[in-house]
Amino acid sequence: MQPTTDSKKPRERAVSSDNANPTIVLNLPGFRLAVLTSAYDSLLRFDVTLSSAASLLLGTYVACVLAWNILSVVLTSLAHTAAFALISFYTFIGLAMLSMDTADEATAFKRKELQAPAARRRVLAHLNRNRLLVNVVPGDIRRRVDMNLGEASIRVGKAFVQAVPDKRKPRDIYLVRVDCGAQSATQEKHMNPVIMWDITATFGEFKQLERDLKKELKANKQSRDVKVPHISSGAVLFVQPELTDHVLNARRVRLQTFIDAVRSDPVLSSTGCLRKFCQAY
Repeated sequence: MQPTTDSKKPRERAVSSDNANPTIVLNLPGFRLAVLTSAYDSLLRFDVTLSSAASLLLGTYVACVLAWNILSVVLTSLAHTAAFALISFYTFIGLAMLSMDTADEATAFKRKELQAPAARRRVLAHLNRNRLLVNVVPGDIRRRVDMNLGEASIRVGKAFVQAVPDKRKPRDIYLVRVDCGAQSATQEKHMNPVIMWDITATFGEFKQLERDLKKELKANKQSRDVKVPHISSGAVLFVQPELTDHVLNARRVRLQTFIDAVRSDPVLSSTGCLRKFCQAY
């Protein structure tokens, strides 16, 4: 007995359904869930889905990093450009203000000169035209150390009294002029400090000069041949407690005698202590 064609169709459907991947279908009210019975197929599809998501996330991350780096470079360049522009602008403004202030001061000064009386303008013009210049001796290479004090004129001039801190008695100071020029060159002396200069010395410094002369002669073994003059020999006025005008004048005369005696001696006039006293170095 041969089966009919109608009976073969269900069997073919059954066979084809066995070869396909079986699924479990849950039918619930308003919900339908289909699950693959093969776990391998399920994991394979899930891995493909995860790989696609990871690739998408990685691409998004790389794009964000590149965009952030480009944005930071652009922002840094803009900040530097803005700072340079601000500095240049304020520098230009400051220089412009300074130049304007200078121009305003010059304009105001000229305006004041124009507003001044005619006599005052003439005086100002005369002063600006005749400015004081320093007198320079051309070609003069001389020095004080080259001058011969034995041929110089050393004069003890005016005396005055000066109070000394922490001391009860004042001290007397004398003005000394050293003139190393020739008698005919009076004009040159006044313009050249190498030729003529002034120093100040106290009475104590004169007595120190006397002691230094004795020490230098003794060191050079010349104390027997040359005698150093004494400042206060036979002068009672040198021990007076009050420095009156009479005492100062008597001391000045005695100091002049002492200096003349030292200057006239060829050995004493060439000593180093005398040059130090006269500042001829």
